[in-house]
Amino acid sequence: MLGNLKENDSIYILDRRKRPVLMQGVVVEVKPPKTQFGQPAVPGNNFLPTFSDMSVRVNGEVMTLQQVALDKNLMDNGGGWVISNDRDAMCAYVHDMRQTSAMRLQNRELDEEIVEACDEIMPQLNPTMAKERERDKQIDERFSRLEGMMQQLLERELASK
Repeated sequence: MLGNLKENDSIYILDRRKRPVLMQGVVVEVKPPKTQFGQPAVPGNNFLPTFSDMSVRVNGEVMTLQQVALDKNLMDNGGGWVISNDRDAMCAYVHDMRQTSAMRLQNRELDEEIVEACDEIMPQLNPTMAKERERDKQIDERFSRLEGMMQQLLERELASK
């Protein structure tokens, strides 16, 4: 439990803001626990969740972790940081994160096919969209022909020099 942390204990910090990076730190300071309302926690009162701020040294720098839920083994702050003092809990979290991303990658092809199919269906349901697509297709064809003519003129000009 994160509530059991004290000075010099190890803690795992997973930074998920970009590419996930796992860091291991050492607890420098644990402030006295408070309730969710900011009041000092009363020992033995298990009715209200308690939180604490703590300082952790990671790679030579001290960072402050705020509002750490003391009744959990692992805490995801929802903003990109996950902390735990339990290696197994962190391992399970990373495994789940990998599985979720792997499933998204597998579904990507299906999602691309769905997008293509919807693009084909929409003009059938919306005649205005069909007219706009036909107009865009005609403009693209004219532009391509114009590019071809310009290329031919440029080649003639260069050949005549």
